[in-house]
Amino acid sequence: MKRASLILLLIAVCIGLAAIAPAQAETMSNNGSDRNNDGPYNLMAQVLGVNDVLLIWENPVYLNLPMGYRIYCNGCIATYISGSDVTDCLMESVCEGCHQVYVVAYFDTGCESLPSNIIEVNITSNADNHLSASPMALSVYPNPSRGNVNVMLSGMKNAEPTSYEVFNIKGQLVSKNIPVVFNRWLWDGRTIAGGRAGAGIYYVKVTNSQGSLTQKVILMN
Repeated sequence: MKRASLILLLIAVCIGLAAIAPAQAETMSNNGSDRNNDGPYNLMAQVLGVNDVLLIWENPVYLNLPMGYRIYCNGCIATYISGSDVTDCLMESVCEGCHQVYVVAYFDTGCESLPSNIIEVNITSNADNHLSASPMALSVYPNPSRGNVNVMLSGMKNAEPTSYEVFNIKGQLVSKNIPVVFNRWLWDGRTIAGGRAGAGIYYVKVTNSQGSLTQKVILMN
């Protein structure tokens, strides 16, 4: 009698565990879906120079890594950046006006995450709006660099004074030159004050009457 009761008890326990397991799996699946649906956060913007906008954000922990990130401007996709760990984007030659910008993660399923916080970017002047018609090309090397950075501008229609500026990731001016009639400039990795710029991400911007171009460069210790 006792043996039969023990067998019935074991059967009941097994049935209970079988019923609990699917519920736990469904809960885990839902939690994973929610985490994957989280969007980037703490989106911030810095206007570099006249109308180049640097966007910086943070990403949550994704169970399924995204393929990349879509940048929306005024409700439309402005650009797409591939990579699962991207946290910045440079929007060049943004037209004059007030723009609403946000970021979403994009997955290989064709789905997007929830949007980040929406920020407003105000561009009050668009002196570089003719950049799209410019044949100029900017090269920055070596990149990453442990010291000197060569900046070379090619494709200019004619030689003319060109300014070279370096901004940090906060949009602060780090270094600049007096406009010169040369298509090559050497940044020695120093700030305007003469000290060494710390390791990190910087943006080199060149500007003349034919337009402006910006390139990201990484300084290493």
